[in-house]
Amino acid sequence: MGATGYTGPGNFTGYTGYTGRTGYTGYTGPTGYTGPGGATGYTGYTGPSTRAICFTMGSPTNTSALTTSEIQYIVCPFACTIGAWNISVDAGTCTVKFAKVGTGTALPTIASNSINTSGVSISTGTTIHSTTLTDFTTTSITANDIIGCFVTAVATAKFINVVLQVG
Repeated sequence: MGATGYTGPGNFTGYTGYTGRTGYTGYTGPTGYTGPGGATGYTGYTGPSTRAICFTMGSPTNTSALTTSEIQYIVCPFACTIGAWNISVDAGTCTVKFAKVGTGTALPTIASNSINTSGVSISTGTTIHSTTLTDFTTTSITANDIIGCFVTAVATAKFINVVLQVG
């Protein structure tokens, strides 16, 4: 075999030529069918629409009747509106009044903070429910109001349960 000849200088390439123009893209077409919509999901439990503020004084096992000095206070942790009231007694009759003040102040008194005029009462039977609120001067309760329940008249009852239904 013979000797290999001279290869010449390196790193040279030839002319590649003109690239040319890009072609036409074409029509896109209509949007396709999306299919039927599904049913909406369950929204979940929203909680009770009615709540209760309860006052209990005395006991059915008491040996003597309650007096007009009975008072109970409760701080209501939520804003609400009184919609009805209930009174249950073991026997006899009873009238109660309500008072309220904002939290951080002294306890309410019926002399200066009353929210009803004559009071609500039970005169027959042992339980009454009423949505009549005409005796109330306001039915609005602000969150954290202190509410007092005052027995203003009582006969024979040894036990009183008072409920304000609120929403």
